[in-house]
Amino acid sequence: MMKYKRFWLAAFFVFCAVFNVAQAQHDPPVVVNDTVFMQFGEKQWVNLLANDYDPDGLPLRLFNCPFPNKTDSSVLVDMSAYRYMSLAGEVRFRYIVRQYPANGSPGRIGTGLLVVHLTNRGVDSLQGGQIKALVTVTDGQFSMYNDQPLLPGEVIDPGSNCTYNYPDNSSLATLFTQSLWIGGFDESNRLHFSGERYRRKGSDFWAGPLSLRADTVTIDSSDVFRYHRVWHLKAPVLSRHLAQYQWPGYQMPEEIATWPAHGDTLKGENRYLAPFVDVDGDGIYKPLQGDYPLMRGDEAIWFVLNDSRTLSRESANSLPLGVEVQCMVYLFHSDTDSALANSLFFRYTLFNRSLTNYHQVYLGLFADFDIGQSTDDFVKCDVTRGSMIGYNGDAVDGDELVAGYGDNPPAQSVTILGGPLLPPDGEDNEPGGCNNSLNGCGFGDGKPDNERIGMSRFIYFNNGSAGYMTDPDSASDYYNYMRGMWLDGSMVEYGGHGHYGTGAYGPSCRYMYPDESDPLWYGTACEPPFGPEKWTEEIAGNQPGDRRGLATMGPVELPAGGIQLLDLVLVTARGGEGMSSFGVLEQRIDTLRKRFLQNPDLFGVNLSLSVPTEGNKVSTAVYPNPATRSIRVELPHGFGKFQISNAQGQWVKQGEMTSEGVVDVEMLIPGLYTIVFTGKQGRITARFVKL
Repeated sequence: MMKYKRFWLAAFFVFCAVFNVAQAQHDPPVVVNDTVFMQFGEKQWVNLLANDYDPDGLPLRLFNCPFPNKTDSSVLVDMSAYRYMSLAGEVRFRYIVRQYPANGSPGRIGTGLLVVHLTNRGVDSLQGGQIKALVTVTDGQFSMYNDQPLLPGEVIDPGSNCTYNYPDNSSLATLFTQSLWIGGFDESNRLHFSGERYRRKGSDFWAGPLSLRADTVTIDSSDVFRYHRVWHLKAPVLSRHLAQYQWPGYQMPEEIATWPAHGDTLKGENRYLAPFVDVDGDGIYKPLQGDYPLMRGDEAIWFVLNDSRTLSRESANSLPLGVEVQCMVYLFHSDTDSALANSLFFRYTLFNRSLTNYHQVYLGLFADFDIGQSTDDFVKCDVTRGSMIGYNGDAVDGDELVAGYGDNPPAQSVTILGGPLLPPDGEDNEPGGCNNSLNGCGFGDGKPDNERIGMSRFIYFNNGSAGYMTDPDSASDYYNYMRGMWLDGSMVEYGGHGHYGTGAYGPSCRYMYPDESDPLWYGTACEPPFGPEKWTEEIAGNQPGDRRGLATMGPVELPAGGIQLLDLVLVTARGGEGMSSFGVLEQRIDTLRKRFLQNPDLFGVNLSLSVPTEGNKVSTAVYPNPATRSIRVELPHGFGKFQISNAQGQWVKQGEMTSEGVVDVEMLIPGLYTIVFTGKQGRITARFVKL
């Protein structure tokens, strides 16, 4: 037996010697790195050997590469994979080239990199005032983070992984990500849920409007990629369009020309998608005739999502609802208004495109607060102001190893200005009680059935995978968090860490860590708690850490074909001159809530765009705007008639202009209106709001 071992050992050494001689006979191949430029969703064949050569003239072949579709020299580079969905940056792939001598002996190898510069129309940023924010056509905002498995030899470099920078010229951030959750029960009491945190297992949402076909909501994959983009609007660009759309040779900006005002009704999509100003009231978006996108703020991004994905969903074993989500993210460019300059706004419109009636529906806002250094934060809520708040756990943020804000770090809120509508009851519910009116809107304004709830619950949980106060996994985990339950099925209790096993003394409560912001005790069924009334993380004895918060609204109804709205604002504040960051934050939230409550439907709608006459650059002034009883108009001579249309394009009033330039609007219902003045010189169009 021993002699056979010696024989094979000797044979092995002979083979190695021959192999080394064969290897030594040739220089290794020269492999030059390859670079390509691609869009997300694109597939492209790339010849990796086109710029490689062998010093000895030996033939070369691809020996190893991460792409399954390949030849001896080329690979099909596929940038439509899920992990690239919200990525704009550089992706590198390692590949190996080998010599193939004529004698068939093993050749030497060389290693190269394929560098893909990936652009993504679904990723853009808003910057104004003190905020710079990354916006993506996904549920999770502010981050390109996507914890998905990489291919062998693949390296992703997104440049900046997190972008909710404050101030806007800083690399520091106050939020890592934020996302929308929605869940409820169908007529058979089956739970449906869609929502994301970090897209580690997949995504519950993807781009595009839903189609209703044969009683089923669906979307074609081609439409997913077609709508995988954002439309970025800026007020000066819209004003220029209004001034020049009739000029010869006018080049319309792409975002105006492609504005997705209408869905494809032949596919069963909604006729109306992205909002627009219909100047002539014909219900059709015609930008070459003066129509234009309806934007909020001074700069805005619009996109559309749906929750029809059934595979690779982040919420395990969840059923989608068939919801279409249209979102406008906007901000204001202001050097003088502190509240606007430090805020970012969201307007969500949720359409139930399915034929299913949902009940016990909750909406949730998930936020991962990172106040500079990410591991030393606390959270709390402000019940009256409808806000969840992240703040630093000590007086100084950061240290010699981790960059931070230093002394006096900022506080960050996610504030619900107006949540979903309450079920109609035919009445104008009065404000002032221990009920939804505490932080909602539409109460006591003289209009029935426009009441919207605010933040109805707040809970936080820890970064981790074990325990009953950690990250959710299944759809029921997510939904239970939205209705104020821990992962072990128990309700949140007042005091301690919110659980009877962690020092809570009760009773069951809606809001964790409310500090002193719930004077009516709305969170504990309008009765005082069973122990100390003031409750914060500091009082509970918590240690600062990586905090995640969840503000929820509900329960409400979402019938088949129904619509729900959500308006929120992210407000950042840093104290100074004798006022804490909390004090500045409260002032800014109060200012914005007051403005929003004046007219929730039209808050933020940009009314400053000048609208010229046809073929001229003449514009007009309409004031006061908003108006209550009448508007005064400054017009050039010769414009004697007017017509007023509502936001749906219906003419509601017409007449002759008076010499004083006054138009009575007292009988108009509150809303957004377009007024058209006509004369021999053409016509002038302007907009105003009736309160």
